[in-house]
Amino acid sequence: MADEKKTTGETMSAELAEQEIARWAEDNDIDIVGAGFSDTDKLALTMTKERLVKSMQRGFLSINDKGNFVYTVSQKSPAGFAGTSVEIVPPNGRAYMGIDNYKTQQMNHKIVAICSAMTGKDIGWFSNLYNTDYKVFTGIAQLFMSA
Repeated sequence: MADEKKTTGETMSAELAEQEIARWAEDNDIDIVGAGFSDTDKLALTMTKERLVKSMQRGFLSINDKGNFVYTVSQKSPAGFAGTSVEIVPPNGRAYMGIDNYKTQQMNHKIVAICSAMTGKDIGWFSNLYNTDYKVFTGIAQLFMSA
């Protein structure tokens, strides 16, 4: 399910990154405008888009020929994680059904469970990532969850 390899990506302009993210969102039926969102949700959406743009600019995030994000974990994450590229595929129904076992108050667990389903990584894998790396994965998961 997940494509893993050690690699570094190419950088791009913010404008091109925004266009790529918009195209990815359109292909996945995800609203990245947030017209009907609450102010809090709009702020979260803006922060997620900014994080994704920066990741693309820095060469950590790209879109492969299948239309999926591929994220290369930064060197700030521990050895064994840093430099690993992980394909992030859209979650399927099984992924959403799997989060039903978590309580409403366990939102982080639900988000990480979706991340696990999208990448094929064990839930515990994400707990070892540096803050920024973790937030890229969880931000993408939240985009799917809000769609």
